[in-house]
Amino acid sequence: MDSVLIFGKVPPPIGGVTKSVENTLKALKYKHIHAVLFSFSILFSLRKYDIAHIHYLKRWKILAALFLGKFFAKRNILTYHGSDFYPDTKRLDQYIYRLLDGVVVLNELVLKRCQYLDASKVILLTPIFQEGLTNQASKAISYFKKEKNTKYILLYASRKDFFNTIEIYGCYFIFSLLKNLPKHYTLVFLDPNKSYNDDIKKIKMENIVYLDKPVDFSNLLLSVDIYIRPTSRDGSSIAILEALSTNIPVLASDVVDRGAGIETYRYNDRQDFINKLNNILTTSQISNKRHLNSICTLEKFYEQLLKKDNTCVV
Repeated sequence: MDSVLIFGKVPPPIGGVTKSVENTLKALKYKHIHAVLFSFSILFSLRKYDIAHIHYLKRWKILAALFLGKFFAKRNILTYHGSDFYPDTKRLDQYIYRLLDGVVVLNELVLKRCQYLDASKVILLTPIFQEGLTNQASKAISYFKKEKNTKYILLYASRKDFFNTIEIYGCYFIFSLLKNLPKHYTLVFLDPNKSYNDDIKKIKMENIVYLDKPVDFSNLLLSVDIYIRPTSRDGSSIAILEALSTNIPVLASDVVDRGAGIETYRYNDRQDFINKLNNILTTSQISNKRHLNSICTLEKFYEQLLKKDNTCVV
Protein backbone atom coordinates (compact mmCIF):
# COMPACT_ATOMS: atom_id res chain seq x y z
CA MET A 1 0.00 0.00 0.00
CA ASP A 2 1.74 3.16 -1.16
CA SER A 3 -0.73 5.79 -2.42
CA VAL A 4 -3.78 7.62 -1.06
CA LEU A 5 -6.10 10.10 -2.76
CA ILE A 6 -7.81 12.31 -0.17
CA PHE A 7 -11.12 14.06 -0.78
CA GLY A 8 -11.25 17.01 1.63
CA LYS A 9 -9.76 20.39 2.48
CA VAL A 10 -6.89 21.67 4.59
CA PRO A 11 -6.91 25.05 6.41
CA PRO A 12 -7.94 27.70 5.74
CA PRO A 13 -10.58 27.79 7.02
CA ILE A 14 -9.51 26.36 10.36
CA GLY A 15 -11.93 23.72 11.60
CA GLY A 16 -12.03 20.22 12.99
CA VAL A 17 -12.34 18.51 9.60
CA THR A 18 -9.70 20.61 7.83
CA LYS A 19 -7.25 20.14 10.72
CA SER A 20 -7.89 16.40 10.65
CA VAL A 21 -7.15 16.24 6.92
CA GLU A 22 -3.98 18.30 7.40
CA ASN A 23 -2.83 16.04 10.24
CA THR A 24 -3.55 12.88 8.23
CA LEU A 25 -1.53 14.15 5.27
CA LYS A 26 1.44 14.92 7.55
CA ALA A 27 1.18 11.52 9.25
CA LEU A 28 1.03 9.64 5.93
CA LYS A 29 4.04 11.61 4.69
CA TYR A 30 5.87 10.58 7.88
CA LYS A 31 5.25 6.96 6.87
CA HIS A 32 6.48 7.70 3.33
CA ILE A 33 3.05 7.00 1.86
CA HIS A 34 2.26 9.12 -1.20
CA ALA A 35 -0.90 11.09 -0.33
CA VAL A 36 -2.46 13.92 -2.33
CA LEU A 37 -5.57 16.05 -2.09
CA PHE A 38 -8.08 15.61 -4.88
CA SER A 39 -8.01 18.39 -7.48
CA PHE A 40 -9.47 18.71 -10.96
CA SER A 41 -6.03 17.96 -12.42
CA ILE A 42 -6.50 14.40 -11.10
CA LEU A 43 -9.30 13.97 -13.64
CA PHE A 44 -6.76 14.19 -16.47
CA SER A 45 -4.23 11.87 -14.91
CA LEU A 46 -3.98 8.15 -15.51
CA ARG A 47 -2.76 7.34 -12.01
CA LYS A 48 -4.55 4.67 -10.01
CA TYR A 49 -4.39 5.06 -6.22
CA ASP A 50 -4.64 2.29 -3.67
CA ILE A 51 -7.08 4.16 -1.45
CA ALA A 52 -9.53 7.01 -1.95
CA HIS A 53 -10.13 8.51 1.50
CA ILE A 54 -13.17 10.78 1.81
CA HIS A 55 -13.52 13.49 4.49
CA TYR A 56 -16.94 14.99 3.72
CA LEU A 57 -20.14 15.40 5.74
CA LYS A 58 -22.64 16.35 3.04
CA ARG A 59 -24.15 13.28 1.44
CA TRP A 60 -23.97 14.58 -2.14
CA LYS A 61 -20.26 15.26 -1.71
CA ILE A 62 -19.70 11.77 -0.33
CA LEU A 63 -21.55 10.23 -3.27
CA ALA A 64 -19.63 12.36 -5.78
CA ALA A 65 -16.31 11.38 -4.17
CA LEU A 66 -17.40 7.73 -4.19
CA PHE A 67 -18.15 7.91 -7.90
CA LEU A 68 -14.75 9.43 -8.64
CA GLY A 69 -13.01 7.08 -6.27
CA LYS A 70 -14.32 4.08 -8.21
CA PHE A 71 -12.31 5.32 -11.21
CA PHE A 72 -9.14 6.45 -9.46
CA ALA A 73 -8.69 4.03 -6.55
CA LYS A 74 -8.91 0.37 -5.66
CA ARG A 75 -10.81 1.00 -2.43
CA ASN A 76 -12.99 3.82 -1.08
CA ILE A 77 -13.21 4.72 2.60
CA LEU A 78 -14.90 7.51 4.52
CA THR A 79 -13.95 9.25 7.74
CA TYR A 80 -17.22 10.59 9.12
CA HIS A 81 -16.52 13.54 11.39
CA GLY A 82 -20.00 14.09 12.82
CA SER A 83 -22.44 12.05 14.87
CA ASP A 84 -25.41 12.11 12.45
CA PHE A 85 -24.50 9.12 10.28
CA TYR A 86 -27.28 6.51 10.50
CA PRO A 87 -26.50 3.51 8.25
CA ASP A 88 -28.71 1.36 10.50
CA THR A 89 -31.91 3.35 9.94
CA LYS A 90 -31.62 5.96 7.15
CA ARG A 91 -31.90 4.61 3.62
CA LEU A 92 -29.39 7.03 2.04
CA ASP A 93 -26.78 6.44 4.74
CA GLN A 94 -27.33 2.69 4.42
CA TYR A 95 -26.78 2.95 0.65
CA ILE A 96 -23.58 4.97 1.15
CA TYR A 97 -22.31 2.51 3.75
CA ARG A 98 -22.80 -0.41 1.40
CA LEU A 99 -20.95 1.36 -1.41
CA LEU A 100 -17.96 2.09 0.81
CA ASP A 101 -15.20 -0.43 1.36
CA GLY A 102 -14.40 0.98 4.80
CA VAL A 103 -15.52 3.60 7.30
CA VAL A 104 -13.54 5.40 9.99
CA VAL A 105 -15.73 6.72 12.83
CA LEU A 106 -14.75 8.96 15.70
CA ASN A 107 -17.09 7.98 18.53
CA GLU A 108 -18.80 4.90 19.97
CA LEU A 109 -22.28 6.13 19.05
CA VAL A 110 -21.65 6.02 15.29
CA LEU A 111 -19.54 2.87 15.66
CA LYS A 112 -22.50 0.92 17.05
CA ARG A 113 -24.77 2.06 14.22
CA CYS A 114 -22.23 0.93 11.62
CA GLN A 115 -21.55 -2.37 13.36
CA TYR A 116 -25.27 -3.13 13.26
CA LEU A 117 -25.11 -3.16 9.45
CA ASP A 118 -21.61 -4.56 8.83
CA ALA A 119 -18.95 -4.61 11.54
CA SER A 120 -16.22 -5.92 9.24
CA LYS A 121 -15.53 -2.61 7.53
CA VAL A 122 -15.66 -0.06 10.34
CA ILE A 123 -12.94 1.14 12.70
CA LEU A 124 -12.91 3.65 15.58
CA LEU A 125 -9.95 6.06 15.48
CA THR A 126 -8.95 9.46 16.79
CA PRO A 127 -9.33 12.29 14.23
CA ILE A 128 -5.62 13.15 14.48
CA PHE A 129 -2.58 10.91 14.65
CA GLN A 130 0.58 11.03 16.73
CA GLU A 131 2.85 11.30 13.70
CA GLY A 132 0.92 14.29 12.33
CA LEU A 133 1.55 16.48 15.36
CA THR A 134 4.41 18.89 14.78
CA ASN A 135 5.71 22.09 16.32
CA GLN A 136 4.09 21.53 19.69
CA ALA A 137 4.02 24.64 21.83
CA SER A 138 6.76 24.93 24.45
CA LYS A 139 6.44 28.57 25.42
CA ALA A 140 3.21 30.54 25.77
CA ILE A 141 2.55 33.46 23.48
CA SER A 142 0.81 36.36 25.23
CA TYR A 143 -2.49 36.68 23.41
CA PHE A 144 -3.92 38.61 26.37
CA LYS A 145 -2.75 40.11 29.67
CA LYS A 146 -3.27 37.72 32.55
CA GLU A 147 -4.32 38.85 36.01
CA LYS A 148 -3.20 37.21 39.24
CA ASN A 149 -5.63 34.92 41.05
CA THR A 150 -7.80 34.67 37.95
CA LYS A 151 -9.00 31.43 36.35
CA TYR A 152 -9.18 31.49 32.56
CA ILE A 153 -11.82 29.41 30.76
CA LEU A 154 -11.32 28.81 27.04
CA LEU A 155 -14.28 28.57 24.66
CA TYR A 156 -13.69 28.08 20.94
CA ALA A 157 -16.05 28.27 17.97
CA SER A 158 -14.71 28.00 14.43
CA ARG A 159 -17.90 29.65 13.15
CA LYS A 160 -21.50 30.37 14.13
CA ASP A 161 -23.49 27.34 13.06
CA PHE A 162 -26.93 25.88 13.75
CA PHE A 163 -28.61 22.49 13.40
CA ASN A 164 -32.42 22.41 13.54
CA THR A 165 -32.30 26.03 14.83
CA ILE A 166 -30.07 24.99 17.77
CA GLU A 167 -26.66 26.63 18.00
CA ILE A 168 -24.01 23.93 17.68
CA TYR A 169 -21.07 25.34 19.68
CA GLY A 170 -23.07 26.34 22.76
CA CYS A 171 -21.70 29.88 22.92
CA TYR A 172 -25.06 31.42 23.80
CA PHE A 173 -25.37 28.93 26.66
CA ILE A 174 -22.02 30.10 28.06
CA PHE A 175 -22.78 33.80 27.50
CA SER A 176 -25.96 33.40 29.54
CA LEU A 177 -23.92 31.99 32.45
CA LEU A 178 -21.28 34.70 32.69
CA LYS A 179 -23.12 36.66 35.38
CA ASN A 180 -23.41 33.52 37.50
CA LEU A 181 -19.70 32.76 37.50
CA PRO A 182 -17.34 33.91 40.28
CA LYS A 183 -15.69 37.27 39.63
CA HIS A 184 -12.24 35.70 39.41
CA TYR A 185 -13.32 33.57 36.43
CA THR A 186 -12.62 35.03 32.98
CA LEU A 187 -13.91 33.61 29.73
CA VAL A 188 -11.41 33.54 26.86
CA PHE A 189 -13.50 33.30 23.71
CA LEU A 190 -11.72 32.37 20.49
CA ASP A 191 -13.82 33.35 17.46
CA PRO A 192 -11.34 33.38 14.54
CA ASN A 193 -13.99 34.14 11.91
CA LYS A 194 -15.64 36.93 13.94
CA SER A 195 -18.96 35.12 13.69
CA TYR A 196 -20.05 36.28 17.16
CA ASN A 197 -18.72 39.83 16.92
CA ASP A 198 -22.16 41.45 17.20
CA ASP A 199 -23.11 39.20 20.13
CA ILE A 200 -19.95 40.11 22.04
CA LYS A 201 -20.67 43.82 21.61
CA LYS A 202 -23.93 43.30 23.50
CA ILE A 203 -22.18 41.65 26.46
CA LYS A 204 -21.23 44.45 28.85
CA MET A 205 -19.00 42.49 31.17
CA GLU A 206 -15.34 42.68 32.13
CA ASN A 207 -14.78 38.96 32.64
CA ILE A 208 -14.40 38.13 28.96
CA VAL A 209 -11.39 38.19 26.63
CA TYR A 210 -12.44 38.18 22.99
CA LEU A 211 -9.96 36.88 20.40
CA ASP A 212 -11.29 37.43 16.89
CA LYS A 213 -8.28 36.32 14.84
CA PRO A 214 -6.63 32.92 14.18
CA VAL A 215 -4.10 31.95 16.84
CA ASP A 216 -1.71 29.11 17.57
CA PHE A 217 -4.23 27.01 19.50
CA SER A 218 -1.63 24.86 21.28
CA ASN A 219 0.07 28.02 22.54
CA LEU A 220 -3.22 29.57 23.64
CA LEU A 221 -3.94 26.46 25.71
CA LEU A 222 -0.84 27.19 27.80
CA SER A 223 -2.45 30.45 28.95
CA VAL A 224 -5.75 29.00 30.22
CA ASP A 225 -6.88 26.80 33.10
CA ILE A 226 -9.59 24.78 31.37
CA TYR A 227 -11.07 24.17 27.92
CA ILE A 228 -14.86 23.89 27.65
CA ARG A 229 -16.85 22.28 24.83
CA PRO A 230 -20.60 22.95 25.37
CA THR A 231 -21.68 21.65 21.95
CA SER A 232 -25.17 20.46 21.04
CA ARG A 233 -23.70 17.77 18.74
CA ASP A 234 -20.20 16.51 18.04
CA GLY A 235 -17.95 13.98 16.40
CA SER A 236 -14.56 13.76 18.07
CA SER A 237 -13.14 17.18 18.86
CA ILE A 238 -9.57 17.85 17.78
CA ALA A 239 -9.50 20.83 20.15
CA ILE A 240 -10.28 18.47 23.03
CA LEU A 241 -7.45 16.14 22.02
CA GLU A 242 -5.04 19.07 21.81
CA ALA A 243 -6.10 20.25 25.28
CA LEU A 244 -5.62 16.80 26.78
CA SER A 245 -2.23 16.51 25.10
CA THR A 246 -1.28 19.77 26.85
CA ASN A 247 -2.60 18.49 30.21
CA ILE A 248 -5.38 21.10 30.24
CA PRO A 249 -8.59 19.81 31.85
CA VAL A 250 -11.66 19.59 29.65
CA LEU A 251 -15.34 20.03 30.50
CA ALA A 252 -17.74 19.04 27.72
CA SER A 253 -21.42 18.37 27.16
CA ASP A 254 -22.53 14.76 27.28
CA VAL A 255 -24.17 14.75 23.82
CA VAL A 256 -21.71 12.04 22.68
CA ASP A 257 -19.35 9.69 24.48
CA ARG A 258 -16.26 11.75 25.27
CA GLY A 259 -13.71 9.13 26.24
CA ALA A 260 -11.10 8.97 28.97
CA GLY A 261 -9.83 12.11 30.67
CA ILE A 262 -12.83 14.32 29.87
CA GLU A 263 -15.26 15.61 32.50
CA THR A 264 -18.82 15.92 31.20
CA TYR A 265 -21.95 17.74 32.32
CA ARG A 266 -25.60 17.22 31.39
CA TYR A 267 -26.24 19.12 28.16
CA ASN A 268 -27.96 22.50 28.73
CA ASP A 269 -28.00 21.94 32.51
CA ARG A 270 -26.76 25.27 33.88
CA GLN A 271 -26.29 24.15 37.47
CA ASP A 272 -24.52 20.92 36.56
CA PHE A 273 -22.14 22.85 34.30
CA ILE A 274 -21.31 25.39 37.04
CA ASN A 275 -20.84 22.65 39.65
CA LYS A 276 -18.48 20.66 37.44
CA LEU A 277 -16.57 23.80 36.39
CA ASN A 278 -16.09 24.91 40.01
CA ASN A 279 -14.96 21.44 41.03
CA ILE A 280 -12.30 21.28 38.31
CA LEU A 281 -10.97 24.80 38.89
CA THR A 282 -10.93 24.66 42.68
CA THR A 283 -9.22 21.27 42.87
CA SER A 284 -6.67 22.14 40.14
CA GLN A 285 -7.62 18.95 38.35
CA ILE A 286 -5.15 17.86 35.68
CA SER A 287 -6.63 16.00 32.77
CA ASN A 288 -5.38 12.58 31.79
CA LYS A 289 -3.63 12.64 28.45
CA ARG A 290 -5.85 10.84 25.94
CA HIS A 291 -4.18 8.32 23.69
CA LEU A 292 -3.86 9.29 20.04
CA ASN A 293 -3.79 6.55 17.44
CA SER A 294 -0.69 5.99 15.36
CA ILE A 295 -0.99 6.36 11.60
CA CYS A 296 0.16 2.72 11.54
CA THR A 297 -3.33 1.75 12.71
CA LEU A 298 -4.91 3.50 9.73
CA GLU A 299 -2.29 2.00 7.41
CA LYS A 300 -3.15 -1.50 8.63
CA PHE A 301 -6.84 -0.77 8.04
CA TYR A 302 -6.01 0.31 4.48
CA GLU A 303 -4.07 -2.92 3.90
CA GLN A 304 -6.86 -5.02 5.39
CA LEU A 305 -9.37 -3.49 2.97
CA LEU A 306 -7.07 -3.99 -0.01
CA LYS A 307 -6.91 -7.71 0.75
CA LYS A 308 -10.71 -8.06 0.89
CA ASP A 309 -12.96 -8.94 -2.01
CA ASN A 310 -14.54 -5.63 -3.02
CA THR A 311 -17.76 -7.10 -4.37
CA CYS A 312 -20.49 -4.69 -3.28
CA VAL A 313 -24.09 -5.68 -2.74
CA VAL A 314 -26.47 -2.70 -3.05
